[in-house]
Amino acid sequence: MKKRECTASALLMRQRPNLILLRFRKIKYSVQDEEQRRIFGLIMPADMPIYRRTAEGAEYYIVYSRQTLADMMEKYFKQGFQNQVDTNHNFQLEDNITLTQMFVKDVEKGVNPKGFEEYADGSIFAEFHIMNDEVWNAIKDG
Repeated sequence: MKKRECTASALLMRQRPNLILLRFRKIKYSVQDEEQRRIFGLIMPADMPIYRRTAEGAEYYIVYSRQTLADMMEKYFKQGFQNQVDTNHNFQLEDNITLTQMFVKDVEKGVNPKGFEEYADGSIFAEFHIMNDEVWNAIKDG
C-alpha cells in the first residue's frame, strides 16, 4: 500500500440524526445535550477500510493507522483548524460550530466512549457546540 501524507483542514459532520456517513459505512453520533446544542461522535475510525472514488471513477479503500490518525490530529491542532467544520464534504465551511473536545480512543488509558466500543483504539472522537441554527435544525429534523 502506498503511504501518503495525510492532512485534515476541516472536520466533516453530516446533517443526519445519529450517523456520520463515510461513503458506504454508517458511523453513529449522538446529541449529548439538546439544550446546549452539543453533539458527540466518531470523526475517523482507526484500522477500518474506507471506500473512496477518484474524480476519474477509480475505486479503492484507504485505511488509517492509529499513528497516522494521531499525526493528523496533532497537525490539525497545530495549524489552528479547530473551528473549521464542513457538513457535506463540499469544502463549504459552516459558521458558528465549535469543536469543544477531541480525543483518541485508548482503552488501556481508560478512554473508551460508551456506545462506541466496536471502534479500534486510535479512532478519533469529537464533540461540537452547534450555534448555527440551520445546522442544528437539520440535525434535529434528520
